[in-house]
Amino acid sequence: MFTSAIVPLDGSPEANAAMAPAASLVAKGGNVILLGVLPRTDLLAPALLDLLPVPDIRLAMRESIGEHLERAGEPLSARAIRWETEVREGDPASQILAAAEEHRAGFIAMSIRGRGASGRELIGSIADRVARSSPVPVLLVRPGAPDGTPTMPFRRIVAPLDGSPRAEAAIPVAARIAAGLNVPVLLVQAIDSRMLAAPLSHEALPVISARMLQTLRDDAAFYLTEACDRFGRHRNGSGRSFSWQVLEGSPCDAVTGVLRGGDLLVLTSHGRGGVTRWALGSVAEKLLRDSSAPVLLVRADQDTPNHVQRTP
Repeated sequence: MFTSAIVPLDGSPEANAAMAPAASLVAKGGNVILLGVLPRTDLLAPALLDLLPVPDIRLAMRESIGEHLERAGEPLSARAIRWETEVREGDPASQILAAAEEHRAGFIAMSIRGRGASGRELIGSIADRVARSSPVPVLLVRPGAPDGTPTMPFRRIVAPLDGSPRAEAAIPVAARIAAGLNVPVLLVQAIDSRMLAAPLSHEALPVISARMLQTLRDDAAFYLTEACDRFGRHRNGSGRSFSWQVLEGSPCDAVTGVLRGGDLLVLTSHGRGGVTRWALGSVAEKLLRDSSAPVLLVRADQDTPNHVQRTP
């Protein structure tokens, strides 16, 4: 669990979709900063600029988003979570990252869609920029849930792995969240059998492919078992801890197929490919697009912040 979070909101129901998942990851007594960022003047509709002076428009917008943030925060009080509002001006992604650093937030929670006062889509591109640069985990949520009302917490943590140490960087964070919520962690690895046939063009292809596939299954099972043993010390009080499953198919389809309601995906922003920066054009982006489960991105070079609540 985390002791603090930044939740950027722009006044839209789509952006509010991040509220419930974010609240589920904040410990009782923790603090949530509801953040509003006023758009640049040049993003405002020309017709609006013709009607009122810019200072009047900005004052009205500040008051409007402040009222929205106050309404959005009310349900958090029922969960014994402290909350406060903050309105900034400037580039949204830069302001979100600055707020996370200044408040020493444990994570940032954002919807992957949203619209600002100009009517332009903002949160999608902003979420990509934040995920690229954030020094803390970023929770990305696809809209679709009722706006803003915290619901039951997550019931399972799913951590996709690819066999690389980079991908394993997400497991300690997944373990601590699971311990705080008293839920299990499922480690999964996908094997794409279609990749086996590409370099082979022989009459013995079916036999060779079957043997190679079984070898990959065995290797994945051994790896996941060993990973469960290494990280299983993060058990929670109920004794529930880690389990594993070898999946088959493309990584996105395979992981999506194993998901169920109440799951949280926790994965690093890059894995075997060694990419040094996150881009929402890879497996996680596809998971966000094709599954309803929120995705918590953890940078592979990221140390666990001091403001992550550790549970023995």
